[in-house]
Amino acid sequence: MSVQAKFEPITKTMTVARGQEETFRFYTERLDDWWPKKTHSIGLEKAVRVAFEPRVGGRIFETQDEGTEVAWGEISVWDAPRKIVHSWHLSRGADKATEVEITFTALGESETRVDLVHRNWENLGEEAERLHGDYDGGWDHVFGECFGGLVKA
Repeated sequence: MSVQAKFEPITKTMTVARGQEETFRFYTERLDDWWPKKTHSIGLEKAVRVAFEPRVGGRIFETQDEGTEVAWGEISVWDAPRKIVHSWHLSRGADKATEVEITFTALGESETRVDLVHRNWENLGEEAERLHGDYDGGWDHVFGECFGGLVKA
């Protein structure tokens, strides 16, 4: 596949029996509770915390056991409780960032649809095809099982 080829965004959707604001807060404020950092982080076993800095320009980062902080991305849209958009560049420079958008849509007072869109795969050059496939399944686990499993409980 040509490096110039346009990759379709990865999309994932779930509906949870929680209100929009509560679901947004759970996703952003409790990232460390649901993110599988021992298997899906830069430091793996050394990763002790992952967090959002809740503002435009804020980081998504992990803290490793010796105190090192490693940026995963930067927030470009913080529209609580409706949407968050951020760059995503784990283990790569920011010049190789993709973009993740999470939208929280109220379906009444106690139900929310959560949509994830992960795009800009062409920024990854020769790695794009492999990583697109890895992330498609990876988001099923991280977003669907880890986040979804806890937020639905």
